[in-house]
Amino acid sequence: MSTGELQKFIAAEHLVEERSGSLRKVLPVGDLVLLQVLYITGFQWLGDAAKLGSAHIMYWIPAVLLFYIPSGIVVIHLNAEMPLEGGLYQWVKLRFGPLPGFLIGLNFCAGAILIVASGASLMADNIGYAMGPSGSWIVESKVATVAINVLLMGMVALLAVRGLSIAKWFHNFGGLVFVLLLAGMIAFALPRWMHGTAVVAPVAATIPALTLLNLNIAGRMGMGAFGGIDSGAIFSGEVRSANVARIVRRSILLAGPLIALS
Repeated sequence: MSTGELQKFIAAEHLVEERSGSLRKVLPVGDLVLLQVLYITGFQWLGDAAKLGSAHIMYWIPAVLLFYIPSGIVVIHLNAEMPLEGGLYQWVKLRFGPLPGFLIGLNFCAGAILIVASGASLMADNIGYAMGPSGSWIVESKVATVAINVLLMGMVALLAVRGLSIAKWFHNFGGLVFVLLLAGMIAFALPRWMHGTAVVAPVAATIPALTLLNLNIAGRMGMGAFGGIDSGAIFSGEVRSANVARIVRRSILLAGPLIALS
């Protein structure tokens, strides 16, 4: 990088810092830890792991070692160099230009919309299931699904307007619920496994057959289940500390073992 390019880069970085200076600093390290747990963990990957049978652990371990840990190292390095609000969006924009940055931002927005939309359908199914036979119509009703979707989008918009001072409590609650549910599942499963009453052993130290299907599932588990470690860096401008890089690094180091064990 030439001297002129370096000066432009530093000026652009300072401009981002100035614009994010007016943001409220409401996120301590604990909030960032639960935020990453919420963004990264998910029960949808349990079904993928179940397709591999008892040997699923032999795919989880390489996924942690070859994808999750290296991605954490990269995020820590980039955030130490550019602790900016927007995280990956700003890193790409400053290094590669506005167009790649725009594509990253577009990907974030599209992903958020798809997550909320799929959440509406999932919520409709769960409500119908919880209500029993009398609630089966909810699952098939497009009107009910659309109404739930509108409600969710309205709540997300309202939280976005209010800011992280309110939204962070929803993040914290969601992350805590994930941890408690996973801990509860393990607590119920371990006694059955230890007493030999489990139908299938939950863990087996054997490598599944290297078929295209299993490799596809392993790729989904690794990149899908452990993607999103940069989520904490997105809110760098709202971290409650003068040393943003240190707080984000600490949150990744604290959340990492918890997510890997989950």
